[in-house]
Amino acid sequence: MNFSLKSVSYLQNIQKVKSYLYYNNKLKSRQLTGLKRTQYKFISKLIKQYRILGLISFTNKKLWIF
Repeated sequence: MNFSLKSVSYLQNIQKVKSYLYYNNKLKSRQLTGLKRTQYKFISKLIKQYRILGLISFTNKKLWIF
Protein backbone atom coordinates (compact mmCIF):
# COMPACT_ATOMS: atom_id res chain seq x y z
CA MET A 1 0.00 0.00 0.00
CA ASN A 2 1.34 3.40 -0.94
CA PHE A 3 1.38 5.77 2.04
CA SER A 4 1.74 9.04 0.17
CA LEU A 5 -0.95 11.67 0.58
CA LYS A 6 -0.80 12.67 -3.08
CA SER A 7 -2.04 9.39 -4.53
CA VAL A 8 -5.36 8.60 -2.93
CA SER A 9 -7.55 6.23 -4.88
CA TYR A 10 -10.68 5.80 -2.80
CA LEU A 11 -12.13 2.72 -4.46
CA GLN A 12 -8.88 0.76 -4.65
CA ASN A 13 -7.74 1.46 -1.10
CA ILE A 14 -11.08 0.97 0.68
CA GLN A 15 -10.62 -2.79 1.15
CA LYS A 16 -7.02 -2.36 2.31
CA VAL A 17 -8.04 0.28 4.83
CA LYS A 18 -10.85 -1.93 6.15
CA SER A 19 -8.27 -4.58 7.02
CA TYR A 20 -6.97 -2.22 9.73
CA LEU A 21 -10.38 -2.04 11.42
CA TYR A 22 -12.03 -4.35 13.94
CA TYR A 23 -15.53 -5.74 13.30
CA ASN A 24 -17.00 -2.74 15.14
CA ASN A 25 -15.08 -0.26 12.92
CA LYS A 26 -12.50 0.71 15.53
CA LEU A 27 -8.90 1.11 14.44
CA LYS A 28 -6.55 -1.70 15.45
CA SER A 29 -3.52 -0.79 17.54
CA ARG A 30 -0.10 -0.18 16.06
CA GLN A 31 1.27 -3.28 17.74
CA LEU A 32 -1.30 -5.51 16.05
CA THR A 33 -0.93 -4.01 12.60
CA GLY A 34 2.85 -3.62 12.65
CA LEU A 35 2.73 -0.11 11.20
CA LYS A 36 5.16 2.68 11.91
CA ARG A 37 3.93 5.87 13.57
CA THR A 38 3.68 7.93 10.37
CA GLN A 39 1.89 5.11 8.55
CA TYR A 40 -0.53 4.70 11.45
CA LYS A 41 -1.31 8.43 11.45
CA PHE A 42 -1.89 8.32 7.69
CA ILE A 43 -4.27 5.36 8.01
CA SER A 44 -6.21 7.05 10.82
CA LYS A 45 -6.58 10.25 8.77
CA LEU A 46 -7.67 8.22 5.75
CA ILE A 47 -10.28 6.39 7.82
CA LYS A 48 -11.63 9.73 9.07
CA GLN A 49 -11.91 10.95 5.47
CA TYR A 50 -13.70 7.75 4.41
CA ARG A 51 -16.15 8.09 7.30
CA ILE A 52 -16.94 11.68 6.34
CA LEU A 53 -17.45 10.63 2.70
CA GLY A 54 -19.72 7.80 3.82
CA LEU A 55 -17.56 4.95 2.53
CA ILE A 56 -17.10 3.48 6.03
CA SER A 57 -19.81 3.64 8.66
CA PHE A 58 -19.08 5.29 12.00
CA THR A 59 -20.39 2.36 14.04
CA ASN A 60 -21.37 -1.19 13.35
CA LYS A 61 -25.07 -1.78 12.76
CA LYS A 62 -25.14 -4.99 14.81
CA LEU A 63 -26.54 -4.76 18.31
CA TRP A 64 -24.93 -6.96 20.92
CA ILE A 65 -27.37 -7.80 23.71
CA PHE A 66 -26.05 -9.69 26.71
